[in-house]
Amino acid sequence: MTRADGLLLCAVAAAALFLYALHALPKAAAISGVGCIRVLTAGSGGGERRLPARAGTSRIRGQLGEMEIETASDGSVRVVFSACPGQICVRQGWAHAGSSIVCVPNGVVLTPAATAGSEDPSGADGVTR
Repeated sequence: MTRADGLLLCAVAAAALFLYALHALPKAAAISGVGCIRVLTAGSGGGERRLPARAGTSRIRGQLGEMEIETASDGSVRVVFSACPGQICVRQGWAHAGSSIVCVPNGVVLTPAATAGSEDPSGADGVTR
């Protein structure tokens, strides 16, 4: 085995470990009960980001202004205040894993991710009878 073969072997092993870690870390976070809130915002400064799902309040900037969200210890989320005119997102109440809160005028979508024990272990989205 030449020196180049050894370097290639090390590079492939490092890439495999990196990809495994990239794949395993989100699952490890969900298993340990650390969920997140996925926040999608529209507009010029829009995009996707994730907030940790720990109890407390956070502020998010939407198209019309700031909105304040509250996160419970189980990872569910609700909108406390929004700059939108209808306040429908505030009246929606708590959103749990598998549901979303959408504020169309402000261009914000909040989706709580599942934490350990909060979803069906089979991984099914829904059940029909």
